[in-house]
Amino acid sequence: MNQKLKSFLGDKDYLGRRYTIFMMGLFICSFGVACTTKAGLGTSPVAAIPYTMSLVIPKLSLGNWLIALCMVQIIAQIIMLRKNIVVSEIIMQAILAFAFGYLTDFSLFLMKDLEPNTYFLQLIFLLIGCCILAFGVYLELLGNVVMLSGDAFIKAIAIVSRKEYGNVKIITDISMSAISAAISLVFMHKLVGVREGTLIAALIVGIIIKFYQRLFKPISDRILPEKEIEQAPVTKDMGNGFVITISREYGSGGRNIGKMLANKLGITCYDAELIKLAAEKAGMDLQHAEQTEQKIENLFLYDFYAWYSPEAERYSVPDIKKIRVAEENVIRELYEKEPCVIVGRQANAVLKGYRNVINIFISADMDEKIRRIVFRDGLSEEEATKKIHKVDKERKNYCKEFYQMEWGNCSNYDLSFNASRISADSIVDTVLQLKNSFVQMN
Repeated sequence: MNQKLKSFLGDKDYLGRRYTIFMMGLFICSFGVACTTKAGLGTSPVAAIPYTMSLVIPKLSLGNWLIALCMVQIIAQIIMLRKNIVVSEIIMQAILAFAFGYLTDFSLFLMKDLEPNTYFLQLIFLLIGCCILAFGVYLELLGNVVMLSGDAFIKAIAIVSRKEYGNVKIITDISMSAISAAISLVFMHKLVGVREGTLIAALIVGIIIKFYQRLFKPISDRILPEKEIEQAPVTKDMGNGFVITISREYGSGGRNIGKMLANKLGITCYDAELIKLAAEKAGMDLQHAEQTEQKIENLFLYDFYAWYSPEAERYSVPDIKKIRVAEENVIRELYEKEPCVIVGRQANAVLKGYRNVINIFISADMDEKIRRIVFRDGLSEEEATKKIHKVDKERKNYCKEFYQMEWGNCSNYDLSFNASRISADSIVDTVLQLKNSFVQMN
């Protein structure tokens, strides 16, 4: 068979699998929404208004009101984006809106005889519904082929307002919950749709999704091998000379130590230059790449955003993934190409198990880190302290999320130094004295 024809058929098969998985996820999500709705303890912000309206005007079902909300969101996108709207995407959103609405009604029909009559049973229904909903969203994320109207609506607001997707998502969900609560209080004189179940779902579904992603990763990798971001092949014994990686606490002076080492050895030190190379490889704007890389300030919120919709994963998280993979490829290419010093970028984790690599961690006492940041960045002591905690937390979370390693744990490095107790010159001299021993042992 012609190679191009094989490639074409292979791509069609791959895309077909993605759509199949996505549609399975859509149905399972509808079943999860139905289950949490049956619990009667409040539904998710996405379904809050449709659920409340279905109680106020019961002639229209929950599915009908879901479709109506989706149509409003689609019209709003057209108004906001105007000439930038993609007609094919709007059509797909409308089709999926009807599909999800009717699937939700079908799921409720299947569960019509199930009525939890005690608070304990309601809570059990809610937890089961959250697990089902999480699995459905997991499959949608895995399929990753189509944007739902709710996601696209929030993305349109983010584009027009030039705000971050996650922030717009939070504001939108709070607004929808508030509107739902207001409708129920005005027309039903009691609070329905938004209750403790809304908060419980928001808190636990993202965590469950992450559990599914890790549990089923070996299976998903076989069914849908990653094609969007190619990782550069590398042989662990191909290093040309040696590489020294410098991980450091923010404000510890690790960058300066890396430059001093490189100067002494007559090799290149890669720090900010590595971000530029990675941005070029990823096809990203340099400023956006700098703002995106290693930015996981809160692992809980990272998981929290994931459950709401596939768009949260596609619109925000993938940029983190994209620059991460690009940085990994650049680091591996540098390892193969030349002896060098690499500052940050979790290079010790990327080159874990590679020969002729020396991994160093630099820490310092807090008061000295504060003084350095105050002098360097012109911040107040309070601002410097907050920034140190923020950046170190982001690095720690990033390392844990993507490499399952504890950032700063001495077992993950060959040498650890406290730059407040040992001068930068002494650290450099120590590393130079031990370099040959490390290389020979490797």
